[in-house]
Amino acid sequence: MINDLSITSKVWKYVDDVLIAEELSRNSLSTIQSSLDAINPWSSLNWMKLNAKKCKELRVCSFKEKPSLQTLKIDGSKLESVSSHKGLGLVIQSNLKWNEHIDLI
Repeated sequence: MINDLSITSKVWKYVDDVLIAEELSRNSLSTIQSSLDAINPWSSLNWMKLNAKKCKELRVCSFKEKPSLQTLKIDGSKLESVSSHKGLGLVIQSNLKWNEHIDLI
């Protein structure tokens, strides 16, 4: 259903679920908003609609001083920023620890 989705971010696709990611080095600029902007019209062409309330943003960073990044949006709606997220059965935490995943299983 989603094999024809092509964006510049790293993509993990499963049936009708998509996870996108990008890796940033210190002081580099994020381009993930442009990937979100590309997914939105693609979803409309495929008779789907992105639901900003179901989309989450997870930032993983090991720097002591966290970088200031723009808030991600879908159709002007800000995405909720979370400290952990379950994707494809795996709970990923922003600190890369396994506590929540172990608790889940």
